[in-house]
Amino acid sequence: MVYNIDKINKINLKIFKSLDKINLKISKHYGKINLISIMMIEIQRYLSSTIISIYDKQPKYINQIDFPHVNQNYLIKNIKIEKFTMKSNNNLYKLKYDILSLIKKNNDFEIFNVSPKNHIYKKIIKNSIFSFSKQHFQKIYIKNYLEQKEYLIKFLNTFKFQYKIKNKFFTDNFLNYLEIFFLKKKNLNQTQKSY
Repeated sequence: MVYNIDKINKINLKIFKSLDKINLKISKHYGKINLISIMMIEIQRYLSSTIISIYDKQPKYINQIDFPHVNQNYLIKNIKIEKFTMKSNNNLYKLKYDILSLIKKNNDFEIFNVSPKNHIYKKIIKNSIFSFSKQHFQKIYIKNYLEQKEYLIKFLNTFKFQYKIKNKFFTDNFLNYLEIFFLKKKNLNQTQKSY
């Protein structure tokens, strides 16, 4: 439970406004579809979970992180995550493995995501008359990726310094996280549009 919700919301709003300014600056040079605009929600998840962990102290026994959501333990220790995979336990990619279920309830249908780790998952699979499908994710290529990444590095380093985050891998971990979403070189066999 978050006890400092007003304070946390104000801080997060201020951070997101700063992130919007960076996005507008990048948009002038690289277009509206850029690294920051594509990853905006993931950056916000990373930073807002950081703020929550700083201002709403969590019990020491909470050790597991669900990247890009982090906890207090992650912020105070030098936890390095070198490689993320498509099966990594992160909220964005988890969507690819979640089930989109239709449940009949009072003559209405409800749509929601259910994680395979959730106890409801097995029950739905076992008793469901509905069909399910996996979604697959393909990495994308954006022009000037490295130049755009420099803006994000500067932003994350400033954030880390401002909020006295001790984990020296705070910025690097997020940059490693980006690797599961973006191609470093344009794939000539890729049929989807590059940006």
